[in-house]
Amino acid sequence: MEALGLLIFEIVKISILSGIYSALILLFLIVVTSYMINNLSKWLNKYKIPLWCSIGVIISVRLFMYMFSYNGDHGLGDSAIIPIGNYKVVNQIDGVSTYIQNKTGNQVDIQNFTFDKNNLYGKVKKEINDTTMGDFIVWNLNTDRWKYFNSNVEYLNAAKINGYPQLNKFNDFDYYYGNYWRGWRFWLLP
Repeated sequence: MEALGLLIFEIVKISILSGIYSALILLFLIVVTSYMINNLSKWLNKYKIPLWCSIGVIISVRLFMYMFSYNGDHGLGDSAIIPIGNYKVVNQIDGVSTYIQNKTGNQVDIQNFTFDKNNLYGKVKKEINDTTMGDFIVWNLNTDRWKYFNSNVEYLNAAKINGYPQLNKFNDFDYYYGNYWRGWRFWLLP
């Protein structure tokens, strides 16, 4: 139900955005043509409402498509998504479970993380007595490979050698979600 509510909100937002964007485009065309071509300016003034509607429909469809693209998908309902590069994402479900998933479908729950254009560095969230993986993970976004580190010391030693970020650079999902999706993206995109 939450996803449906957010989808309806996004459709209304897309309608408003496309109306504003098409009005700005039409205004620009009218201003430019009034100085350049008199006949085209008269035609634009005569058909500005149908033209505004046509431009609005095209922009609406494009914004709706963008909403489900890699750069525009921020999740619906109880899921949230942050694109981190190389068509890889960090997912969160119900505001609680943050995870990464590689191409083979394997998932790892993470707590705090940071990333750059080549790697994601994360603190693994493990169940009690879970020894199947290390405490830290480095996900190479280019090769889609994971490398585990069993302790803080092991990660910090690898960080010194490989130039990985220090643990104080790690943040939670909400920090990165807010940095990416709020601000101009919230106001100008679906």
